[in-house]
Amino acid sequence: SSDLQFWGGKITIQTIGADFLLSTGVNHAIYPMVYGQSSTTSAFTGTIASFVMGSISNGSAVVTYDGAGVLNLPGRSFGNVVRLKTRTYFDYVAGVTGSVTFENYDYYSLLNSKHPLFSVAASTITSSFGPPSIQFFAYVNADYLAISVEEVSKEVSSFKVFPNPAQSDFKISFINENNLPASYEIINAIGQTIKSEKLISQKGKSEYYVETEGLHNGIYFVKTTVGTQSSVKKITINN
Repeated sequence: SSDLQFWGGKITIQTIGADFLLSTGVNHAIYPMVYGQSSTTSAFTGTIASFVMGSISNGSAVVTYDGAGVLNLPGRSFGNVVRLKTRTYFDYVAGVTGSVTFENYDYYSLLNSKHPLFSVAASTITSSFGPPSIQFFAYVNADYLAISVEEVSKEVSSFKVFPNPAQSDFKISFINENNLPASYEIINAIGQTIKSEKLISQKGKSEYYVETEGLHNGIYFVKTTVGTQSSVKKITINN
């Protein structure tokens, strides 16, 4: 196949689940990929089923190859990676009326697979019944996450990040059994370290506030290091 498509899926309208099926496949990738290339899926329709059967109209989708380089994920880097941005939109009528917008950033290794190494996705679902629903997700391809016994043994003990999602400052906690030097980093969805801080070490259970001022809403990774041990947790910031 010369492309990667999807034909439908599941969404939640307010608190009600719904299945949708599109009239045509929506492109998520085109092969071969050329930097700067865009592909537009022709206007599509479809059906949506929740507590009633409904319809989809005014569908549009654009995928753009807009980046290339090295992908830095916590604890691992990948070279020769390309980024594809996909925006999919449609209106729906299913008892209520509204719209659905999906925005995806998919990172592909040209040497390994036609499926992404890493994806960041956002969905915005509006409804005449209530306020819009906005969600953020991040996915890592499990085929690239081989973790050895030695790596697991080097994780920080009882590392937690809370609350998650965070609407303001959040906390990190862990056990520092030997009062070792400790620090944390906040890493954004494209692998950039945007904040780091050395922590005042204390033996035993340790808990610290992390300020979110200056951070845009979205998905981040919190990497905490204690001595030679390190662990990573994902957090969603929604100020």
